[in-house]
Parts: sequence; C-alpha cells; structure tokens
Amino acid sequence: MKYKLVAADFDSTLYGGRIPTLPEENIQAIKDYIACGGLFFILTGRMYQSILPYAQQLGLEGELIVYQGARIYDIKSGECVQNIELSTNDAIKILEYAESKNVHSQFYYNDDYYAVGTNKTVDRYCTYCNIRSKNTGIRLSEYVSINRITPNKIMLIMTEEAVANAYEDIISEFHEKYNISVSNNIFIEIVDKKVSKGNSIEFLAKKYKIDISETVAIGDSGNDISMIIRAGLGIAVGNAMDSLKEKADIVMEENAEDNAVAVILRKIIANEL
Repeated sequence: MKYKLVAADFDSTLYGGRIPTLPEENIQAIKDYIACGGLFFILTGRMYQSILPYAQQLGLEGELIVYQGARIYDIKSGECVQNIELSTNDAIKILEYAESKNVHSQFYYNDDYYAVGTNKTVDRYCTYCNIRSKNTGIRLSEYVSINRITPNKIMLIMTEEAVANAYEDIISEFHEKYNISVSNNIFIEIVDKKVSKGNSIEFLAKKYKIDISETVAIGDSGNDISMIIRAGLGIAVGNAMDSLKEKADIVMEENAEDNAVAVILRKIIANEL
C-alpha cells in the first residue's frame, strides 16, 4: 500500500449520526486496513469521553486526537500525552464576546463539558455525544474568571444562517491569536493557535516514522482543512462543506452515510489510490 497512515474525522465523515453505532462496513474496512499494516487514527473535535467508546469498538490502539488536537490520549492507558489550553484571560475575552452577542457558548476543561444551564441546545448536544453537562448557573465568563479555568476549547452554537456573519466577525476580532473554524455548519470552534488537525497528523507521522506523503486525511468540515492540506492525500467526503472540497485532492461521490471511509480504505488496500 502506498498510504501507510490514515487520519479520519469522526462526525459526518466516519460516522453519519443516524444510527447509534458505527456502520459495519466502516468497522470491517478499518480492521482490514490495519491487518494490511496500515495505521488508522480518529482526529475529532469531540471530547475524549465521548469518542473513546467508538475507538474501542474499532479496536484502535495508539493515539486518540480530541478537541482538534488540544488533547491527545493514549487509548490503552488513558493517559493524556498532550494538553494545550487557552489561558484564563483569553477564555474570558472570548466568552464575554459571545455573551455580548447573545450567542450560545460552551467550553471544555479536564474533559468535562460546561454550559450555563440546560436548554434545548445543551440537551440535544448531550444526547448526541452521550455526555452530561456541568452547569455553572452563572455566566461562563464569570465562572471561568472565579475558578481560573484554562479550557481546551470554546464552542459557539448558532443557526446555519447566523454562522457566516458571526464567523467573519469572530475572525476579524480574534484570528491572530486563536485557531477558529466552522464545523457541521452550526459550530464555531476556538482553540489555541498551536492546535490543529494538521499539526496532529504531522505529530503522528513523525512519531511513527512515516513520510507525510504517505498519509491520507479524510474530512468534511472547516476544522479538517488543515489536515487535508498537510496530508499526502486530502480527501473530502461527498457531504463535506464547500470550503473543504475546494482544498481537497479528491472529492468523493459517497457521503458519510454511504460509508465513504470504507470505500476509500478499500481503494487504498487495492492500490487504487
């Protein structure tokens, strides 16, 4: 096989979201790729506690990249081997901005999910990710200030229509200091400038002594662009955002729900890629 390492996003890439478990086609294709000597990694914006059961279902070993790379865990030991956080003052500044715009915000710290309180947005998010929220009961900026919290990630959630204008506004305000991206068309994710999936795939390639030209990245959203660009071969699934498709080397006809990852892996195994 030409490509020795595959890094895939999870939501709307490896997992379509309509069934509670991963499709069997993707599970078997990943196992077959690994059996042929390939290395397969999930690079996600999700929390560790949310993504770990899926990694275990796949029988993955090695690193699990979460929060776009702000945290990296060893699956077998559960040890966090990388932890990059926003400073308390930076987090306060971002959260105060969101609060001034009346935008729903949430943050992640020590692999816990924080929100002001329960509402439909929080309930839907918790159900989808199979997690529980820690509710502050006060403004998030105030809570962070009082407790001197240094989050791994801050996420804003809004309607698809509101994201475009809000993203440009946030970029103009914060882009020089933070890595800001859009995912699933309704999330704006903010992490430290050093954090990206592109940096994460380079980390993995270096650790396993694989030339970056022998790596594949598969994704669908804005937070996948950096790894799509950095990998030897960047692939967008059919349901990917246009901004990602524009950067990809290949755009698949198959969507996440068509098991696009399985199709790609089968082509790699057969030396058709």
